[in-house]
Amino acid sequence: MRSCYLQFLLLLLELLSCNATKLGFSFDLRINSEVKCIEEERQALLQFKQHLVDPSPLSSWNSGEDCCKWEGIKCSNKTGHVVTLDLQGKQVEGEISSSLLELQYLTHLDLSSNNFFGKSFPNFVGSLAKLQHLDLSFTHIVGTIPQQLGNLSGLIYLDLSYNFDLMEAHDLDWLIHLQSLTHLDMTSVNLSQVLNWPNKVMMLPSLIYLSLSDCGLSTMTHQLRSSANSSSQLLLLNLSFNHLNCSIFHWLFNSSTSLVHLSLSYNLLQCSIPEAFGSINSLQTLDLGGNQLVGRSIPKSFGNLCALELFCLEDNNLSGNLYEFMSNVSGCLVDSLQFFEISSNRFTGPLPESIGDSLPRLTILSLRSNGFYGSLPLNLCHLSNIQLLDLSLNKIGGTIPQCIKNLTSMSQKWRASHNGIYSVQRAYADHAPFVWKGRMAMFENSLGLVKIIDLSSNKLHGEVPEELTSLTELISLNLSRNNFTGSITLKIGLLQNLQSLDLSRNQLRGEIPTSISDISFLSYLDLSNNNLSGKIPTGTQLQSLNASAFMGNPELCGSPLPNKCPEDLYPICNDTRTCKNVDNQENVDDGLITQGFYVAMALGFVVGFWGVCCSLLLNLRYITMRLISNARMMLR
Repeated sequence: MRSCYLQFLLLLLELLSCNATKLGFSFDLRINSEVKCIEEERQALLQFKQHLVDPSPLSSWNSGEDCCKWEGIKCSNKTGHVVTLDLQGKQVEGEISSSLLELQYLTHLDLSSNNFFGKSFPNFVGSLAKLQHLDLSFTHIVGTIPQQLGNLSGLIYLDLSYNFDLMEAHDLDWLIHLQSLTHLDMTSVNLSQVLNWPNKVMMLPSLIYLSLSDCGLSTMTHQLRSSANSSSQLLLLNLSFNHLNCSIFHWLFNSSTSLVHLSLSYNLLQCSIPEAFGSINSLQTLDLGGNQLVGRSIPKSFGNLCALELFCLEDNNLSGNLYEFMSNVSGCLVDSLQFFEISSNRFTGPLPESIGDSLPRLTILSLRSNGFYGSLPLNLCHLSNIQLLDLSLNKIGGTIPQCIKNLTSMSQKWRASHNGIYSVQRAYADHAPFVWKGRMAMFENSLGLVKIIDLSSNKLHGEVPEELTSLTELISLNLSRNNFTGSITLKIGLLQNLQSLDLSRNQLRGEIPTSISDISFLSYLDLSNNNLSGKIPTGTQLQSLNASAFMGNPELCGSPLPNKCPEDLYPICNDTRTCKNVDNQENVDDGLITQGFYVAMALGFVVGFWGVCCSLLLNLRYITMRLISNARMMLR
């Protein structure tokens, strides 16, 4: 009876196990058993390690332990086969050994950000038939991409980016076999010899992410036919830094209408911005910067882009004024736009009085290097979310309004909720060029942490308002090359997070506030070419700066300038005893010098006096004798 019960129980457990497997669950009936890695695969991994120049980053790969416990290795819980080899950023170098062919159950292979400099593409990878994830980015491999990659029909993720000496010589014919591919990144891989690339990549029905930035791509009209099998799911497309012309627009609008992130920056686009962009109402980021786009303002259809958060048009030949832009985008775009970059164009006119209310969500506003004039609107202070404000290299005059303290995002610590538009995938580099520490710079993928005001190279005048010091999270402040007068506010030290401060080439006067030496993060300072005076405050950061930071202020003195201050030449003592000793010593020294001086002077006077007297007496005697002699001669 008991044995029948046990047999029934085992049968029941078996049935439950089978049904649970169908439902996606599994029971391991083995008690106290542990799956270990396959011996052949363990030996293959050890052989891979032997081909590395310095295997120390893989110190956990000990031949006496279960390889499933090694760093970067994951095994199947059921079979013990190695399914993951992830050595991303382990700083290993050497050769990618073909011993990895033993890992036939491998689904995830990531060797990115390591140094296999000068080694050929590991062709054997095309024989790892179960691969779903392959990342060889930043590995410095060279040569041509093998067509064997087309054998990886189950591949979902492929990243070969930033291998600058890697090239494609087979027109991407292997690519069309990867029908499951959703992510393809070949940034900076040489594709300049590839023909008909647009239609090849768009024949991948599952593709969501495509980055072919800096690949040497060009477009020809006959290449740009739309395909019935073209991808309609593409969400991110990055074709920046290539040689594409305006014919790419025709292909784009006929191939994908679901794009969320699009970058065509730094190509050869010499046309106006197409109205058809207004039909891609899913767009969140659009970067057309670094081209030769022409035309006045922005098409009215952009008012339909209710999801657009990032809009970059920097470094083009666009003209018009912001009033036209405001009227053209009076739709839902004004409620979504957070990043607006139109620097280095030909826009003119005054800044609209309503800019602060019309674009309330703006986080980044860059109007640098245009022809804007007039004064700063008071309404500008309504941009409470602004973190980067760059109006430099224009003709803006007037004063800085005191309400600038209302830019409250500049006085608050960064919060994750503010970073929505900066979490785009890696290939789309959201960026904003500006002057940083005296040089042009570009922030990438970290703009949520940046709080910058740049009003340099304008015609602003008046005093620098004290209210600026309430923006306590400010990282960089550049007010150089204006006509500011008055003194530097004594509260400048409140800007504790300031790393870069440029007030050069103004007409500021007075002393440099001592509180400036309290700004511990300050690594760049330029106060040159003003009318500042007095001694440079003593502080580690200030004395370590180059003297050029203070040049052009004739009445300024102290380190790091070569001219010393009077108090340095004639120090004032605070210790009475020390001062007394010093004074006594100085008096003694002065007494010795004075006594010696007077003794020498007296002796010199006496000697000189008697010398002159003797000389006169001798001359007088001689003259007298001559007169007597002459008189005697006359008497005879």
